[in-house]
Amino acid sequence: MLANTPMRKLEDLAGKKVAYSRPGASSHMAVLAIADQIKAKGLKPAEPVSLGGIPEVYTALRTGQTDAAWSVAPFQLDRVEKGELRVVVRGDEIVAMRELSARVHFTNNDFAAKNPDAVRGFFRAQQRALDYMFENKEDTAKIWIRRAEMKYPESAVLKTWDYNNRAAMSLKPIRGLQAIIEDGIRNKFLNAPLTQAELNALVDLSFLP
Repeated sequence: MLANTPMRKLEDLAGKKVAYSRPGASSHMAVLAIADQIKAKGLKPAEPVSLGGIPEVYTALRTGQTDAAWSVAPFQLDRVEKGELRVVVRGDEIVAMRELSARVHFTNNDFAAKNPDAVRGFFRAQQRALDYMFENKEDTAKIWIRRAEMKYPESAVLKTWDYNNRAAMSLKPIRGLQAIIEDGIRNKFLNAPLTQAELNALVDLSFLP
């Protein structure tokens, strides 16, 4: 949120508009969880508003369409460094999100059956890359800035590691499936809970290292 506001912690978002990207996105789940967490404290829940991606919600924040907006590191951390924006809620402060797997990988069943070694090789390479990234932060930041042609200062990019940890990027187990299913029903992405047979068909961890 804007740094010139008095809001400094999650509870200060009570009754405030909090922007997320689109229904069903991880930012949507996070804002809903924030609203529930505030409500559980006996306060007026935050009001979720769908306003688009990071550039759009930043504009909405500047123009008063929302009181707070979502982002992911390193985006907007340069503005935090400059004192223009303030981080009020970090992901690990959202209780309901702590035990959820925010990201999973999908592959075509036919491709996986015909190319199991390629699928396993992808996951091995990904895990080695993540290990390198967390063991060599400065070098990773330089590579990231160069390859992504980012305009952010290295000091801001390095703060990305303040918001992420290696354990949270573990591929298994998939955490919080029941809570994810309940959110899917609540937000009308599912008509009914998935059966165990459907989950077994959907989730295959045998390719993971």
